[in-house]
Amino acid sequence: MPTNISTKYWIKLYVEILNDSKMATLPDRLWRRTVELFVAAGHYNQDGNLPDTSQLAWLMRMDTDALEMDLKQIATTGIVQRTETGWLVTKFAARQAPTPAVERQRQHRYAQKRQQYYGDVTPVSQNVTQITDTDTETDTETDTESTPAGKWFTYQDVLPLFCKATGMMSFPSDQQERVEQILQMVEGYGAEQVEAALRGAYNRWIRTPRKNGTGTYSGTNLTWINWAQDDLAKVPVDLTKKDVKDMTSEEFAQYLERIGAE
Repeated sequence: MPTNISTKYWIKLYVEILNDSKMATLPDRLWRRTVELFVAAGHYNQDGNLPDTSQLAWLMRMDTDALEMDLKQIATTGIVQRTETGWLVTKFAARQAPTPAVERQRQHRYAQKRQQYYGDVTPVSQNVTQITDTDTETDTETDTESTPAGKWFTYQDVLPLFCKATGMMSFPSDQQERVEQILQMVEGYGAEQVEAALRGAYNRWIRTPRKNGTGTYSGTNLTWINWAQDDLAKVPVDLTKKDVKDMTSEEFAQYLERIGAE
């Protein structure tokens, strides 16, 4: 590990770790330790490479043996791995890389939609607009193709999709953060597939017995949207030999029926 360390002032910490299955398997102590390792990787600024356990333990102000045990446990998830000189945060370099132009466009649209839905008074950053205006023609074409149903899908579009999938008349007012979750799902998979996934997850949820034995779960508890998101992520490639965005709602429903019966 070089001694001329160029320390970062900040790192990217993605909110998706809240739904990451590897992170979810960690107890609270190791969850915190993992985040500390992310920050340590930023401190050393060596593309995720960390020094040996004894040097790392000094930085983290803890016992070397205790840290070694923690690292071994975290390594079972693949988040870190041992190297010849110490440890490596596996995907740190890729996660910290500059955001591609197409992704900046998506984030810019997302910020605009938040402004439209919530009525934010703070204008969307003009710097982002200036950056996207200089994107190449290829990036623009790729980004356009990813737009569901050939239109901008806005926050106002989420309610009718949600109601059609569930039969509910409105969106629970205390769970508005789920609107953003559904919107991101639509941007990734398309409106038809998301509607089918929501319908399948909702129907399974309201038929699932509560752990305390007091009936089944309520559909107004939108935790089941996580099930829909997981269903979309698990669509097997060999189901239709098609990209998810090219599947019809009937083809995707076949998969949902299959996992619902398991």
